[in-house]
Amino acid sequence: MSPVAITLLVIVIVLAIIIAVLYFLGKKAQKKQAEQQELLDANKQTVSMLIIDKKRMKMKDAGLPQMVIDQTPKMMRGSKLPIIKAKVGPQIVSLICDEKIFESVPVKKEVKAVVSGITRTTGKAELVRAALDCIVYQISDVVNAMAEDSGIKVDELRVDGGPTKNGYLMQFQSDILDIPVQVPDAEELSAMGPAYAAGIAMGIYEQTALFESLNRTRFTPEMDAETRCTKYTGWKESVGLVLTK
Repeated sequence: MSPVAITLLVIVIVLAIIIAVLYFLGKKAQKKQAEQQELLDANKQTVSMLIIDKKRMKMKDAGLPQMVIDQTPKMMRGSKLPIIKAKVGPQIVSLICDEKIFESVPVKKEVKAVVSGITRTTGKAELVRAALDCIVYQISDVVNAMAEDSGIKVDELRVDGGPTKNGYLMQFQSDILDIPVQVPDAEELSAMGPAYAAGIAMGIYEQTALFESLNRTRFTPEMDAETRCTKYTGWKESVGLVLTK
């Protein structure tokens, strides 16, 4: 067999392998999409909203939650998406619309839309907890991204601010990141930092003694690895549904 024929044969084999891999990956993606759609259909309900405006906009100009923008690959952030501005109850929100119905959505009219993830038994407690959980997941996304980009493992998280008063929030943060979380008694420690820095510079405070005098409450992980993985994977999939619908 000539060298040219051997080369062509190798190319054909490689192409066949690539096609086979793409085929199976495509099948896997279709199966996952079907499962996600089935989950959405099982939990969907209809709500009324007033469509104020619609246009194709870049994500940064659309007024979307920062969480959605942060979870979007950087290459996609510059593309224009079908955005709808709507009044839902007392709030005005920006939503990503399904491309298939975007052109037919009427403006300045009240329409009915299907939402998923909220059931008839969902109440204030579930909504409040969901809001708290979102804080934890977003912080976890940032911490994980920093660790991945820097190559430095984060062994402990030190936090401050008003939300740190919530013991559930701090414990859940420790559980999802699987690292200890330290909370100072002074909830606005960041604001006190410049004052401490000035005092140390002027010799009013001794740095080591000052830091040792700070009292902290330590939260340590209590969640098992399987539960942690399930919850965080669910968060990623939920955000993915928003980005791909």
